[in-house]
Amino acid sequence: MDPAREYLLDTRRSKRPKTNEPFNSPREPPPPSNCSSSHFTLCLSSPNLWVEEWFKDEGRKQDNDLTLGVQLLDARGHLATERTVPLAVTLHYAATRELVARQEILKLVDAKCMIRSGYAEVRVRIDEVSRCHMNQAFMLRVGPDTAASASLESSKIDVAPVFSPPVTVRSKRSRRKQGHSDGAAAVPSA
Repeated sequence: MDPAREYLLDTRRSKRPKTNEPFNSPREPPPPSNCSSSHFTLCLSSPNLWVEEWFKDEGRKQDNDLTLGVQLLDARGHLATERTVPLAVTLHYAATRELVARQEILKLVDAKCMIRSGYAEVRVRIDEVSRCHMNQAFMLRVGPDTAASASLESSKIDVAPVFSPPVTVRSKRSRRKQGHSDGAAAVPSA
């Protein structure tokens, strides 16, 4: 793991001192000397909103997608609002982080994903269930789009990627899980 990423993880784990000083006070430890100020990291803005099990065939296709909030942080762990970074999203197996061979099963809802003002919302659909992949869960890898970055002057390719939490894709909930344990339709009482 590179030193800048280790520093970011350590600062996130440490608790904020209970003083009136702002979080980015002079008492905050400086980044490691081998960490350049031009290194940026993507991180999840709300990982606790991610679902562990997603049902791809429930509801309307237009309304049913996986949404992942992503932030761009600089080497000190601060939100980097001055950069625009085009993003590339790829599908991986959660257990091994191996790239899924058939990337065409990953559909981006928005044609272009881009970090603007430090944030991006990545919305995707996965068109195959985990059962077709030996019941393996999936992960999304969100990183800089190196092909698109070359055309944007303000974007450098010094951004570390981030992986989503694992998600298991199912078709629909079984009737048993929807509240009907015996499979019969519920009869309203009069």
